[in-house]
Amino acid sequence: MNKRPLRRPAVALLGAVCVACSSAACAPEVSVRDRSGERRGVELRDGEIARVLQTIHEETIAQTRGVTPRLVHPDVQSFADDLRIEHEDGWQELALVLEAAAIEPEDREAVVEIRQASLDVEGLVEDASHGHVDEEYLQGQAALLSYAASVFDARLLADAKNAQLRANLRVWRNRIQTELERARTLREALLLEARRASFTW
Repeated sequence: MNKRPLRRPAVALLGAVCVACSSAACAPEVSVRDRSGERRGVELRDGEIARVLQTIHEETIAQTRGVTPRLVHPDVQSFADDLRIEHEDGWQELALVLEAAAIEPEDREAVVEIRQASLDVEGLVEDASHGHVDEEYLQGQAALLSYAASVFDARLLADAKNAQLRANLRVWRNRIQTELERARTLREALLLEARRASFTW
């Protein structure tokens, strides 16, 4: 697995990378604009698709490792741990697919965008006060997962040629949706818990 670049200070992604997200559970601070439609005429090669998926795994792993020490709520810690383990397994699964299909990963602009989005989630957590760390993490993670889902839908699944790679993409599109729903559900539960606690004072 490739080593992640050293973490640099996160900057707001407004005007950089972003995902269109209508849900209130998504993070406005990690707003990413999916520019794939502007390049729709340029079809991604399987090697480029593979590198994007590799990066989604790598950044999810690195980002969860970076933020987990600051998380407070046991359910959120469990979610982060599960996310890391799932994507570690996913990276290994993809490596086997690429070896069997003789696909060599190739860099693509989306790789840089995903890395920056991941760094921004880390920045949200680092800047959050102790009482809001879990909420900020879930909010940022929901935006990041939404972005990943949009990349799958707009480009990866549409352009993949190799049957094994397409099958792996379909599996991970479903897993990312499950992870996204879990992040949103957890955040809603935390907000409800905080509201209830405020009424007891």
